[in-house]
Amino acid sequence: MNNYENLLDYVGYHDKWHGTRQSQRTPYVYNQNEHLTKEILDRMNIEEGVCVEFGAWDGLYNSNTKNLIDKGWQAILIEPDEQKYTELVRNFSYNSRIRCVKSFVNDTNSLLDDILRRENVEEIDFCSIDIDGLDLDVFEAVQEFLPKLVCIEGGQVIHPRANRISTDISKNNIQQSLKVMAQSFEYKGYKLLCSYQDAFFIKKEYYHLFNVDENLMNQYINGLLALPRIPYIKKLLDENNLHNSVLEYALKDVPDSITDYVARATKKYKMRWVDDFYAKIQWRLEELRE
Repeated sequence: MNNYENLLDYVGYHDKWHGTRQSQRTPYVYNQNEHLTKEILDRMNIEEGVCVEFGAWDGLYNSNTKNLIDKGWQAILIEPDEQKYTELVRNFSYNSRIRCVKSFVNDTNSLLDDILRRENVEEIDFCSIDIDGLDLDVFEAVQEFLPKLVCIEGGQVIHPRANRISTDISKNNIQQSLKVMAQSFEYKGYKLLCSYQDAFFIKKEYYHLFNVDENLMNQYINGLLALPRIPYIKKLLDENNLHNSVLEYALKDVPDSITDYVARATKKYKMRWVDDFYAKIQWRLEELRE
């Protein structure tokens, strides 16, 4: 037994994948990460600052920054889709602290550094990266504007110690493994705090404020238990002809036909799947802890 804290206890309640098994979790307004982000920033003693989000969508739906904006933060919200960008501007036209930017962000000809430089940004406190696949590639291209805290999608689909996969695969909303992500962030001066469908990385100078288990397998297991969207993950793996031995072991007592159906079914079936099988999956995953 260890005394490491589980920051993922702050993940908000998502009825679809939490069902009644984790109904003790706190509801959220915009995004499941709200309470977790607040806890981390509170420990860093950052009450107000500058945040960046891409893709920002309309700035409201599933936003990782709207809760901070409501508290007085400045924000750069980047969205390439014409319709969503129009909605984004409409939603924030009243707020002089918010700058909306219509642009893709990539690792070649539309770098985050270039966009932020054009917006006269000096420093970033929090950055949310969610572009469904090549998230890590975009972060690796950042050289100048390195945020104090980064929330980046990825780390839950493939085995936590898998080697780097090609962009032809990762672009299909697969993303890289926790090992690859941790190594890349470490190179730029970051440490992994926690990971589920999103991973949180913090600048090393703040790492002492947290009591983190650095074992990637244990971090991965925490993430699967915090948001057990396992039917969806298995569907992604199957569609890309990939295997994940951790997931396969967790699902050993769960019928494939049911898991496959739930991945494509309505919310009520996902909730029922979690209620029926969470205990078995938890028991299997706990066996794999190191």
